[in-house]
Amino acid sequence: MQYEHNYAKNKKEIEECEKIPHPVILLDNDFYVRYKNNAAKTGNIKLRMGTNIEKYMDEENIQKLYDAFEKEEFRILKLNALSPIKYCILNPCSESGISLTFYDGLDFLNENDETEFEIFKKIERLIDQYTEDHKRKKSYDNPAGYYNSYSNNNKRISRVKEYFMKHLFNLNLWSVHRENCYCDIAKFLNNFVASISSHINSFGYKVGLYIEDKMFLYKLNESDLLSINCILTIFAFKYSIFNKIDIDFNDCYSGGVSGRLKYTFEVDDDFIEIHHDMITEDYLNAINDITYLDLNLAAIIAKNHGLNLHVYYDVNENNVCLELLFRAKNLDSDFLSLNK
Repeated sequence: MQYEHNYAKNKKEIEECEKIPHPVILLDNDFYVRYKNNAAKTGNIKLRMGTNIEKYMDEENIQKLYDAFEKEEFRILKLNALSPIKYCILNPCSESGISLTFYDGLDFLNENDETEFEIFKKIERLIDQYTEDHKRKKSYDNPAGYYNSYSNNNKRISRVKEYFMKHLFNLNLWSVHRENCYCDIAKFLNNFVASISSHINSFGYKVGLYIEDKMFLYKLNESDLLSINCILTIFAFKYSIFNKIDIDFNDCYSGGVSGRLKYTFEVDDDFIEIHHDMITEDYLNAINDITYLDLNLAAIIAKNHGLNLHVYYDVNENNVCLELLFRAKNLDSDFLSLNK
């Protein structure tokens, strides 16, 4: 009878695990891999069934694993496996073991960078804030919907994501001191779209770029802007039913805003019914769960430069819009620090 109870419990947990569009690995209490959801398989998460997760970690992350398990706390861990996504969030409070959830956006950060270390800690606190009752609940309660088209595109998205990471770290931006300088937004966007188009086109993805203002300078760090644009691009491709996104930029001096960078993509008719939690004007504070952690992460990086991420739904065009708003004044005295 006990075996039947455990089988039913595990089967239900696995069914819930498959509803999550992100790669998920389940571990037993001895840290051995016991299950990989379909997103983990198609996303090429290279963790072998039956192997101990410690095999894929350095000493520092193994210690994080032990601490998280002992204290029943969420932690961001890095794996040494040859996988497109190396960072995951550990949840030690699953009913029948431990879960590792892999979010694309985490790979765009470097935990060795002093500023980004603070972002890692903020993300961990963010997860705890909205799952503070996780000790009394199932680890996969309320996964905030399941979108089938993402599962079908997961392997292609994973390969595009892997290219974006190589693209990021091969640029000179990452080899110089990361200071804030004045960035020509139009030039930046033209270079960004040109550099990725040849690769994404081979997978059936297309980007349309429309720029109304040809000379718009804004004081920010270009590598951070590159990270934000990569995150928004991959996120839009995940949910675009036609594998096409439009990127628009224009100046707009009103209401404290000087410019608008907008990502637009068409979705299914029932998209908002399933993904209503995605729509918010404040991705820093109005967060209901961690399903859209990539957007939360983009918003955190954007905040450091006085930018605001606004996500809304255009019912007339059946489009979702990811809008990055540039502040009207970007003076040093107004600079928003993540440490505040």
